[in-house]
Amino acid sequence: MLGEPPERLPPAERARARRLAGDVLRHMGRADAMLAPHLVKPPPLAARNVLRLAAVELCAHGVPAHAAVDAAVRLMRANRRMGRRHGRRDRGRPCPGRTT
Repeated sequence: MLGEPPERLPPAERARARRLAGDVLRHMGRADAMLAPHLVKPPPLAARNVLRLAAVELCAHGVPAHAAVDAAVRLMRANRRMGRRHGRRDRGRPCPGRTT
C-alpha cells in the first residue's frame, strides 16, 4: 500500500494517512529539532519528510521503533521505485533550472 494514491486506500488507511500527515505538519518543528543533532547535512526533501513521519510516529503516536523504521525504509524504497518508473534519475533532488 505504500506509494498508493490516497483515493485507492481503504477508508481506515486513508483516515490514518490524513491524521499522520496533519500530525507531521503540526509537529514538524519538533521533529526537525529532534532530528537535527543526528544529521551531518540536510537530507533531500523526500528523505527529510520520511524522517519527519518516522519521528512523529515514534514520539506522538507511540509506534514501536522497529515499526517506524521499517515503514520509513519501505516508504523510501517505494519513493525510489516511483522515481525510476516516471523517468526521474535525480532521486529527489530538484531539477536544474526548476524553481519548485
